[in-house]
Amino acid sequence: MAPPLRDIFQASHLAQQANRLSASAYLAAIRCDAEAARRLAARAAAIVPVARRLINRAPAAARNFYATDDATLRLLDSVERELGRIDTLLRRCRPERRHPFRKGGSFRRSRGELNGHERKNKIKFVFDLVRNVQCEKLCIVSVYHIEEDATGAVVDPPSKAYRDGYDPIFYGGPVDDKDAYMGYVVDTPPKKLVGAQLVPNTDPCMPTMKIVGRRITAEDQPAFLKPGFTAYFETCVLCMDKKDFTVLGCMRWSHASGLSKILPAPGGGTDWGNASSNFNAAVRTWLRNH
Repeated sequence: MAPPLRDIFQASHLAQQANRLSASAYLAAIRCDAEAARRLAARAAAIVPVARRLINRAPAAARNFYATDDATLRLLDSVERELGRIDTLLRRCRPERRHPFRKGGSFRRSRGELNGHERKNKIKFVFDLVRNVQCEKLCIVSVYHIEEDATGAVVDPPSKAYRDGYDPIFYGGPVDDKDAYMGYVVDTPPKKLVGAQLVPNTDPCMPTMKIVGRRITAEDQPAFLKPGFTAYFETCVLCMDKKDFTVLGCMRWSHASGLSKILPAPGGGTDWGNASSNFNAAVRTWLRNH
């Protein structure tokens, strides 16, 4: 393929990708999911100037001959207009309800978990409490949402991305839509075995959680996604002595195609500090329904 033609078609492809991302960002803003809206908008905004440079680099004769640059430029203009409306939509949302936060320790991490384990999807959590934390009921909770790789859109309900044969009753996830908050789900089985009977689970803590001294550990081994999707997890340690739980610390990680990987915090390291509003809302939804 000749270089001018390649540039024009690549610009058209990028414009369509930016359009899909901006549409997903717009829908997230309508749902008041500020974190997802801004993340998707940033991805779309980064693509727009690249596409414009590719069009401008192609000779005018080639652009006129293939007659694709005008349509691509109009699409890019439309993307920029839509991105300009994201903050306006988010300003109409109610202020986020934040749960109490008190830094109560730190998550440890291994080099392998930071780099990911190909075909080894197990991930381990180690949280060391600081000495001045006093809490009777400590709980480590994971909340996940699933994104479509092609668009970055949150899958709601998340069951659309589950592989065949996956049963959330035993492995975690919503049995019906009422347990999901805008696609965000507590990764705890809604039922548990007591003797030979399945009974409702009223505890959102990860089933693998253990507490030895001032160290809290747990592990997960997700294997529930269809190809083309990525699950993003937020794992936090909570003190649940009161109805309004206190967040002691959080970390984030992802899973896709047999690879589980810790996501570094914006300032570096593993600790993300307080939980996101979507995490808090998902836990509140779970507690209300169980």
